[in-house]
Amino acid sequence: MTTRRIVALAASFMTLAACYTGPQPVGYSPGLYLHQNQPKKIVVTLKDGTQQTVVGPRVIADTVFGWNETGSEDLVIAVSDMKEVAAPRLAVVRTALIPAAFIAGGILVFTVVKNASGSEPNVCGDGECDVTDPSGI
Repeated sequence: MTTRRIVALAASFMTLAACYTGPQPVGYSPGLYLHQNQPKKIVVTLKDGTQQTVVGPRVIADTVFGWNETGSEDLVIAVSDMKEVAAPRLAVVRTALIPAAFIAGGILVFTVVKNASGSEPNVCGDGECDVTDPSGI
């Protein structure tokens, strides 16, 4: 892989990671949330206080099916046994800051390149200066 591709891949990954928060508690029924949103990963707090991370959760009737984080174990959890569900959510402010940072960086690079070119400013304005006269009048 070329260096450009590696940099682009790393930038894409960091951008996607910045768009989401860590798992945040869901404010309503776990079963209803899972039916409506179909998240890729959730953290379930059971009624006995234990926490379980479920990857690829799917709700069928009143049961959540999925896998543990390593994918080595199937998980089956009854919705009635869940006390709380937490899921990653979109971080609106951080997501909005990403394009703003790119625009600010582009303006900065443009300004630096423009000022570093070393060209003399045109004091004549319309280009009507007599270049043969050294006084510029």
